[in-house]
Amino acid sequence: MDALEQPIEDPIAPGLQLKPIRPNNKFWEGRLNSGDRIVLLPIGDTAWVMDVINHDEIKRWGKMK
Repeated sequence: MDALEQPIEDPIAPGLQLKPIRPNNKFWEGRLNSGDRIVLLPIGDTAWVMDVINHDEIKRWGKMK
């Protein structure tokens, strides 16, 4: 199962971990045990999916304003 299928199939799955991407904390990452990352932009009650990336690409999202 890939990173986008997981929250649709089982939104409270134990393998999905959410946390802010540092240093700006504007974007959040949803991490699966497989290593894929979902980049999310939370606005109010909605979380917009911005990208699906591998772990090595996460630092560039932490630097975006």
